[in-house]
Formats: sequence, structure tokens, C-alpha cells
Amino acid sequence: MQNCRKCRVVFIVVLVLFVALTQSLWSCSDDDDDDNTPTPTPTATPTPIIPTALRLTQDAATEQFIRTLPGTDTILFDQPRDDTHYAIYSVSLNGSCSKTLITSGPNTYHEPDVNPTGTHLCYATGVDDAAVWEIGLYEIGASETILTNNQSLGLDSHHPVFKSDGSQIAYYRRNWADKYDTLVVMDMTGSHETEICTLDSGATNYIEALDWLNGTNLLIFTSKSGKLFRVEAAAGATPSRIDDHVGYHTCFSYPDGSAILCAQSYGTGQQYIEIKPDGTGKRVLVDPAEFPMLGAIYCQICWLPDRSGLIALAQDTTLTDFDVFLLKNFD
Repeated sequence: MQNCRKCRVVFIVVLVLFVALTQSLWSCSDDDDDDNTPTPTPTATPTPIIPTALRLTQDAATEQFIRTLPGTDTILFDQPRDDTHYAIYSVSLNGSCSKTLITSGPNTYHEPDVNPTGTHLCYATGVDDAAVWEIGLYEIGASETILTNNQSLGLDSHHPVFKSDGSQIAYYRRNWADKYDTLVVMDMTGSHETEICTLDSGATNYIEALDWLNGTNLLIFTSKSGKLFRVEAAAGATPSRIDDHVGYHTCFSYPDGSAILCAQSYGTGQQYIEIKPDGTGKRVLVDPAEFPMLGAIYCQICWLPDRSGLIALAQDTTLTDFDVFLLKNFD
């Protein structure tokens, strides 16, 4: 009996010690959890992205077509030099170093494009008021060559654009008498002309803007009726609509050919949109309301090569002359 009592006492002591030890461990565990609770990190206030518009030109004339000169910080544009003549000028991205690239006596130079290496310009050119427009090729700093011969045909040629590999030039040839345009492709010597297609349903279907889709054999263009098309650069090809909507004025291939930059009518003005070549992924890139320093944006636009900004023809809030602006921080 005495041994049983001793066993009970020992058992009770052991049980009390076990309970006390267990409570102590739980208490330590709770303390550790409290010590290891992470301190909330303050949420940083994001810096607002403010759209900016840097004016690159400022004069009394209205600039027209805009292009970037590859491998440089230079913008090309055409601009009236008097009542009946256009010339081609350049300006740097900070608005300095403006200079004349090509002008000559009675000739007028309009709608310039530049080849991928930046060594040649193509453009529409004529004498005085340009009763007949030809396609010209100018090796920068050297000589000019006329690539077409419309004088004998009674036709005009307009809007030449280089293919992304520089091997060909596309343009449209206008027959004013019969009211149709023909898309034409030729090499840089003016030979091997190929007629791609004809738009022959009157003035509303004249071609308004034209470009190659970079990295492909496709041409993209808009019509005077505001439709957006693409067509294979092959003889007798049939154009197809990219989008069922209208209001398109210009089209410009992204540097990698992944999408098309367009100016499209929006209310009483225009907005800049992107759309994929198959018609999907359409979205607004630039709404004029984002730029309170501008009064209106115009249809002539192009990307900087690295897509860090858009070069655009626009008006400030005085709504007087159009100038070339660099638009950034809009998307």
C-alpha cells in the first residue's frame, strides 16, 4: 500500500511538471509569433504620367509629310517655301538644327520618304505648280533622279514609300480624267514597274495614304472615303478591308510590322489609334484631350524608331498654323 501511495505521488508530480512545461512552450511559441509578425510596408504613391508635347518647328508655314531619318535624331518634313513650291527640310528632336535638304529653282518637292539606311529620299516632284507630278529619288548630299515619265501619259504620281528592305518603291498613279488610282511598285532605278491594283469607283475611292507593312510584301493604304485596306504587292492582287469602320486618313506601319498606326476621325477632330494587320486589337493611342497644350492633332504621324514617342502634325491652343510636335507619355 505504501508503495502505491509513493507511485501516485510520483505520477502526480510528473503530470504537474508536464503540464507546466507544455504551457511554457506554448507561451514561447506565441511570443515568437508576435515577434516575427512582419511590419506592413508603406504603399508608395505612383508618380503620375503626364503627357508632353514638345514643339519642334514654329513658323508661318504648314508642314505636311513627316518621317524619321534612320540612325539619327532627325525628322524630315515637307513645307511650302512660297505660294506654289514645297521643299524638304529636316529638324532635330530637340527642335534645333533646322535646315533645307532639297529645293531647286522652279521645282516643288512633296511627300518624302526615306530608305532604311538613310541614304536616299523618294518624293513626288514637279515644276512650278506641278501640273504633272513625277516620282523622284535623291541621294542625300549628291544627285536627283526622276524615276517616272508621266509627262507623256497625262498622269500624276504620288506618295512614294520604300519597302522595309529598301529594294522597292510603291506609289500610286492618278488618272484625273477617268477618276481612278493605280497602285504601282518599282525598283530604285524606276524599272520593273508592276501594277498591283486599281481603285476605279470615282473620287471617293482615290488613295489618300500608303505604306508598306514592314517585314512583309503587303501594302496598306487608306482611301478618300476613309476605308483602310491591305493588299499583296503582286500584279493583279485584290485589296481587302482591314476594318469595317471608316474615318481613316493615314496609315503607318509599326517598325516591326506588328501593327498599324492610323489617324482616324473622332467627333470634330482626330485621334491616333493602333490596329493589327488582321483588323484585331484596335485601341486608341492618343486622344487630343490628353494634351491640353494642343488645340488639334492632324493626320500626319510617325513613330520614333524605338517607339519612345510619336512625331505628329498638330496645332497649339491658338489653332493657327500646324507645326511638328514630339508627343510622349501618352500610353
